[in-house]
Order: sequence, then C-alpha cells, then structure tokens
Amino acid sequence: AAAGGCGAALSSSAPDGGEPDEDEMARRVDAFLRDMTSVVRQVNHEAALVDYLRGLRAFAGWQLDRRTSIKLQDMLYAFSNPGGPVFPTRSVRQAARATMDVLFP
Repeated sequence: AAAGGCGAALSSSAPDGGEPDEDEMARRVDAFLRDMTSVVRQVNHEAALVDYLRGLRAFAGWQLDRRTSIKLQDMLYAFSNPGGPVFPTRSVRQAARATMDVLFP
C-alpha cells in the first residue's frame, strides 16, 4: 500500500544514532500523518487515492496528537460523504469509511 512504503524512513535511526524510542516513533508517525492528510487531499487519480486511504489503515492503534487525529478524521469524513467540496467517487467513499472504521473504531 502507499503508506506502507514509509516504514524505513519512519524507523531509521534516532538523532543520537541509536534506534528511535517509542516517543520518537510516535512523533514521526504523527508528523507523517499530518503531512499525508494534506497530500491525500490533492490526489486526483481515483485508484491512487483509494490506495492511499487503504494504506493509512496501517497506522491503526497509534496514539496520535489530538490535532493530527482531528485533521485525519476531517479528511476521511470529507472523502466519505458524497457531494462537495470533494465530490468523491463511490470507491473513494467506501475506502474512506472503511479506513475511518479501522483508525477510529
């Protein structure tokens, strides 16, 4: 999946050269997801958008910053409803709903 390819970058060494601790990984995932919500909104290709939305499910269970969580929920909600401002296709709406169910049960 699209988000699955980020694992190496997210888990690379910590600033001190060692392995990143849990807090450092949480910060990296949080920053990645904040950026990802902005990028995903700009994707116009349906199949790519569905792949991105499905890839986000890999982050289920992570403790996210409240702002990141709200931003992610807002993006998924916009893609899960028909009409403006996004006008998503049926497959995008279904992927967004399924992703929201996984990330925010």
